[in-house]
Amino acid sequence: MYVYIIRHGQSRGNIDYSLRDAEPYHPLKEELERKDPSLTRLGRAQAELAGHRLSQIEFDAVFCGPLHRQIDTAAIVMGHQKKKVPIEVLSDLTEVGLEGYAGTPKELYEVLFPDTEIVPCSDPSPTGGPGVIPASAECPEGCRVRGRRIVEYLKKRFSGSDTILLSTSAMFGGAIVIPALLELTDNDIDTGKNFEFINTCISMVELTDDGKKIVHFSNDITHLSLPDGEDSANYPF
Repeated sequence: MYVYIIRHGQSRGNIDYSLRDAEPYHPLKEELERKDPSLTRLGRAQAELAGHRLSQIEFDAVFCGPLHRQIDTAAIVMGHQKKKVPIEVLSDLTEVGLEGYAGTPKELYEVLFPDTEIVPCSDPSPTGGPGVIPASAECPEGCRVRGRRIVEYLKKRFSGSDTILLSTSAMFGGAIVIPALLELTDNDIDTGKNFEFINTCISMVELTDDGKKIVHFSNDITHLSLPDGEDSANYPF
């Protein structure tokens, strides 16, 4: 099984507060922006470049957390795919520090992502956790449990050459998901310092059927240079 992990593109939460009014957002999400910021113009351009980079890879399944920036990044990447698969939302993939926030409301999915099939997270989640992550699960120990739930779920559902994409956030993707895929012990996991994640960086971990774990690359941002033949006007950096 090949597991690709991508951090979302730059969001309104990643930029200086004074610049946020200059960035576009969907009017229906205005009240949600503080907890659930959308991608900036740069963030969407980053996701487009990541999608171009991943366009030659055929994903068998795509998962993301319930936050707008995570879903939007996954949707943009999947827009470059020939094989269309639904984006499945897993509550366990959400970022930390949101105090039980459920994520983008399901009723906004069709409005915000009209061309994308999105499967909302059930309660309990397919991973066995709750449909909404409580604040009590955001401590380091709770995050490790979440990461291991995700990995166990993937192992039960996929194997062999199955290829999976996870769209997640910086701290949770780099400090929790990759260590969980590698089966690091609690003593080996430092939730503040593990695999650094830059906006739309891509990592890939292979889990072989005989139990081997191979990191092919981590925090790769080579796609953030323009593809051959692309006009820079299409990417508003």
